[in-house]
Amino acid sequence: MRYVTRILIWGLFIISAFSILGYSSVQAQTTKDIQENYTFLLKNPNQTYKFLKELDINNKNIKVTVIEEIGLIYIENYGVKEDLEQELSPHSEKLAKYISAEGELPELQVPLDKPSVTDFKDTKGEEVQKLQTPYLSSPDFKPYNWYLEDITENYQSQIINKGDNTSIALIDSGIDGDHPLLTHNINLNLGKNYTSDELNVNDEMGHGTSVAGILTSIAPNTTIVPYKVFGVENGKSLWVLEAIVDSTNDNNDILNLSLGTYKSKNDKEEQLLIKAYDAAIKYANKNGVLVIAAAGNFSEDLDTAKRNDKMYLPGNLKDVITVSSSTINNTLASYSNYGRNIDFSAPGGDIDATFNVNGLILTTFPINKPNNFIDQAMGIPPGYTLSNGTSLSAPQVSASIALIISEYKGIKGKKPNMNKVMRYLKEGASDLGNPGYDVYFGYGKINAYQSLISMQQ
Repeated sequence: MRYVTRILIWGLFIISAFSILGYSSVQAQTTKDIQENYTFLLKNPNQTYKFLKELDINNKNIKVTVIEEIGLIYIENYGVKEDLEQELSPHSEKLAKYISAEGELPELQVPLDKPSVTDFKDTKGEEVQKLQTPYLSSPDFKPYNWYLEDITENYQSQIINKGDNTSIALIDSGIDGDHPLLTHNINLNLGKNYTSDELNVNDEMGHGTSVAGILTSIAPNTTIVPYKVFGVENGKSLWVLEAIVDSTNDNNDILNLSLGTYKSKNDKEEQLLIKAYDAAIKYANKNGVLVIAAAGNFSEDLDTAKRNDKMYLPGNLKDVITVSSSTINNTLASYSNYGRNIDFSAPGGDIDATFNVNGLILTTFPINKPNNFIDQAMGIPPGYTLSNGTSLSAPQVSASIALIISEYKGIKGKKPNMNKVMRYLKEGASDLGNPGYDVYFGYGKINAYQSLISMQQ
């Protein structure tokens, strides 16, 4: 059972639902109050509290966060560095038998999906600002909504199903709860903010709002539950792990992870994060929750990277559905990672050799944030943005799965398992690249309409 309320037990140990609470930036900047963390991942999560009892931390400057479901104990130090060392060293031998991995959990940076151009061809046609908040599918947004027409087969999928009675956990930078195109989809009662003690999940970065716009455009009746794990620029790996477990316990159907990081398989401390991600995702799968991950935007062969001791998380793990990016011309996007762990592809947008921006894709953006220079040049109104990236391909798969789950519930009265979902995605996918499965597009480019049609046969 996950303790999502805050439990403070000074003297023995401290369990907290959040990892940073009540400490100002001024304190963190002083020489004495240097923040440290040390993390243990246990072989058996059932031994979590036995481990904590033997650890017996008794220091008011040290806080312990526990994710009981996966046996993870995260220890933060808000005093002098020696405090943590003195607390841990006497117990090292007797605790070794419990531990699968240990070390320091790193910060995590989200790959911002911003078009990388030094010049571009101005292809602006009719101004789109005449409508205040048009849907992404609006004719006023042509040619930048080509990807939605592609995935939904000109929105025919929504004639069959719109994603009723499904929920998608948006593990990201939060969401713009005031955006007119998103407000009716958001469940703020279950939403959580891990980045501070504020209850709101306001999107300071814009990334989560962009992902959410794609989810609602393909599955307009699905519910989005935001789990804010990034602030203005980055977040903590701990927060992502907490969000995976919490969103699973909140009974979401799908977890969307449009984020990632490279870690070494042979580095002792980095093994910790690999094993922790693996444990969290296995926990989600065990509870019938599907995890969708972006392949990453580094133009790399993930298999070669893995052989060279670089593992991309979470997209290179076995128990996630990993998504690469295709272009408007059905080629692999120039930035997209690829490899044997790719399951499907979806349009992510790209800029061609002539710097024509028509190959980018349009999605939502926080209404209180200024547009970038490309948006302004193309006449894109506030609340929207042109972008690209595997982060925007992943939610197309997540939303398509929401449609499949909703349709299956309507037909069978229960949720489909992962094997059935994969089957319907495969049956609907368009084969790109070499015939059959390949490392660039996986089983093909998803097509929500064709997957729904395959369920009726």
